[in-house]
Amino acid sequence: MKFSTLITFLIFLTFNSYLLLAQCPTVGTLIVLDSQADVDAFPTQYAACNVFENEILIAGADITDLTSLSQIEEILEYPLRIINNPNLTNLSGLENIQSVGNLQINQNSSLQNLDGLTGLASLTGRVVAGEQLPGSLSIINNAALENTAGLTNLSTIQASSLNDSDPLVIQIENNDLLTDLSGFEGLTVIPGRVLIKRNDNLISLNGFDNIESLTLLTIDDNDALIHLDDLSSLTALLALQLSNNESVLNIDGLLGITEIFSINIFNNFSLQNLDGLININTYGEFASLVISTNANLTSVSGLSNIDVLPGGNLEIKNNDSLTTIDGVWDLQSIDNDPVGVFTNLIIENNDALIDLSGLSNLSSVSGDVSIRDNNQLISLDGLQNLALIENSLILFNNSSLENLTGLNGVAQVGNDLVITTNPSLDDVTALQNLGAIGTEQNSGMANLAVDVCGALTSLDGLQNIDPDSIEFLILVDNPSLSFCSLSNLCAHIDSGGNTNISGNLPGCNTPDDITTGCDPLGVQDVQTSNDWMVYRSKDKLCVDFNNTHVDDILIYDITGRTLLNRHIENQERIDLGITPANQFLIIQVSTSTGKQLSKKVIF
Repeated sequence: MKFSTLITFLIFLTFNSYLLLAQCPTVGTLIVLDSQADVDAFPTQYAACNVFENEILIAGADITDLTSLSQIEEILEYPLRIINNPNLTNLSGLENIQSVGNLQINQNSSLQNLDGLTGLASLTGRVVAGEQLPGSLSIINNAALENTAGLTNLSTIQASSLNDSDPLVIQIENNDLLTDLSGFEGLTVIPGRVLIKRNDNLISLNGFDNIESLTLLTIDDNDALIHLDDLSSLTALLALQLSNNESVLNIDGLLGITEIFSINIFNNFSLQNLDGLININTYGEFASLVISTNANLTSVSGLSNIDVLPGGNLEIKNNDSLTTIDGVWDLQSIDNDPVGVFTNLIIENNDALIDLSGLSNLSSVSGDVSIRDNNQLISLDGLQNLALIENSLILFNNSSLENLTGLNGVAQVGNDLVITTNPSLDDVTALQNLGAIGTEQNSGMANLAVDVCGALTSLDGLQNIDPDSIEFLILVDNPSLSFCSLSNLCAHIDSGGNTNISGNLPGCNTPDDITTGCDPLGVQDVQTSNDWMVYRSKDKLCVDFNNTHVDDILIYDITGRTLLNRHIENQERIDLGITPANQFLIIQVSTSTGKQLSKKVIF
């Protein structure tokens, strides 16, 4: 009797010990499987458990076989992390898993496919402090991974409940042998960001064919990717970044998108046009439209239905083959973002660009207009409706720019006016309607700078700028500039305003040069220094050179228009043939010794 009782007690103890070992782990406990032995022991340790509320980490140098994990059906709210298993070639054994909170498959250098995940249907995310965090999937640094077809039953990714959240939901990065995205066909909505990056042999996005909605799509540095045609079902997208994909020829797969908040397309060497954006007609706040460093881009006509940028920059820069901005026809304004931050128009370093005709409906820019380093741009035709620039106007280093035609309608520049290093610019008269620079928002005053413009002879066109709005006048290193005596510039100088004036011709080389020209002598009072004088004879303007040996004479009016340019070697007196017109003239002579002398008269 005593013996049978002992046997019964031992059996009871053994059974309860087994139950204790085989029960599900405590909720939230991390389960680490870092060896093949740990994997093989799993069904013994957790024999009674099919649903886990634990993070499971599989990470071991000797792990080659996951078939011992076949009992797992769900991992509620917690992630399954398969990370850094260099000898794992497949995921067989995980076929019964139907849902996990998040899934990470990273740094498994021998993993060839995801076929063991054919049962996975949902990524459920996790609830923390009453807030739903999104489900997510990362597939990163799997050097031998050839396809993702094992995800074919994945149909649901739980969205975040945080309104201001823009979570990274799918990340597919650095999988060198991956050629497409087959396996994602069951997804129609991705409630967050998608990053597809640096998959060197990714030829297409096949597998994303049924996706209709996601927030931010980043496709970066996939050298073999040719097109985006597999995104043809996509109709809802908040932001797009397409960058560093050297083989992408077009983006026609985006034709289903009509509304977007941000577009950044840069450094796609083979991209030829933006036609895939032609149906976008609504642009969101806090966003930019950046088209940059696309060496073979020849047309931006795909932007033609965007009429307002409400709070983001328009940047078109470093596109070597772009000859015209032919497609921003409907764009009327570039507005401040809702918190008042300036937003800008930047046309920069487009070596083949010759005109801006596509901007013909643009009337206001809430920030800077910066046009710089466009070597073939001859004029600014296309900006003829631009009236208001709320911050600075910057024209810098456009080597072929000859005039500012196109800016005729600009009436106000809210901050600095900077015209610098435009060697071919010889005319600024298009700015004659500009009445003020600087606004109360920008302290009420601003800088007026004209420098290093080698062909410019006159500042005519700037005469209507309110002198009280000029904080600093900069006229430096304009070797042909000789007419600067505008009444507003003289008023600024006479009032003690800040100046930096040098490196120009007489008439513009010092503040005194300029102010002297604003109060010229009449002909009857003209000085006769240097032994030559200007006088009236029978209603004609004449010059008597006396002992001054003059080779050339140049006469121009207040607008910089040349009236006479004549070689007169060894003549002592000349009738200039100019009749009185009550006009301000500048007479400049070059002597045989190389000196340049000038007089200013009213005649």
